[in-house]
Amino acid sequence: MNETVTSFGILQTFSEELYNALISVLSPVTGGADYFKKMHKEYRIRKEIHSLRRKQREFVLATTGTLLQEIAGEYDKVGETLKKIQRDPQFKKDFEKLNNLFHSLDPQDQVNIICETAKMTQKMFSAMQDEISKNTVGSSDPKRMLILGQALRCGEQMLGTIAGSMKKRPPDMRQTTFCINFLLVLLAKLLAISIEKIEVEALYKDIAFCIYHTKPQIKGPIDEAAFAILGEDE
Repeated sequence: MNETVTSFGILQTFSEELYNALISVLSPVTGGADYFKKMHKEYRIRKEIHSLRRKQREFVLATTGTLLQEIAGEYDKVGETLKKIQRDPQFKKDFEKLNNLFHSLDPQDQVNIICETAKMTQKMFSAMQDEISKNTVGSSDPKRMLILGQALRCGEQMLGTIAGSMKKRPPDMRQTTFCINFLLVLLAKLLAISIEKIEVEALYKDIAFCIYHTKPQIKGPIDEAAFAILGEDE
């Protein structure tokens, strides 16, 4: 227990991992570094990954600004909005090379890289939830910690759906794309909260959406106490 640990503090602690997850979900080859390392081809993505990491603040501001303003909870608009961000001159060359590399891979390699990216993001969400579990009781903002924890659980549910969709033959790309769009919005919001552009309560809509669409599929106990928060005024 530590009353100095807050939802904002946890997001700041994980801000670099959140950013890496955002660009990895957006451009899967960046999350497949270990996969490329096994093939002795890491050199093909190293320069672009380092370039995007150096531009973290600029990219976060562009993403949280454009993405969150334009989609307004309509996840089917995410793809077009993100293409617009990727075409921004300061990011265009990096994303062009990374996206061309991904599309040049054979389908099974693409599946493997998407699964590895999902696994990496899942690991991060689990680590964040561990911090929330250890520190919610006694925290100075337990309500927001609870909201953040539920949002991360929703992200994990979408990641699980991606893993299941990619195991199908052929992979269910429509479902995978939809879950990826949801994750991109969630990650963008988490980063926006970490730089104080929006409040934790902005996650209400995404939690409600995820619960409505996936609750029958969730295995294991559901935190009904967390769901009750959704009925409160923001």
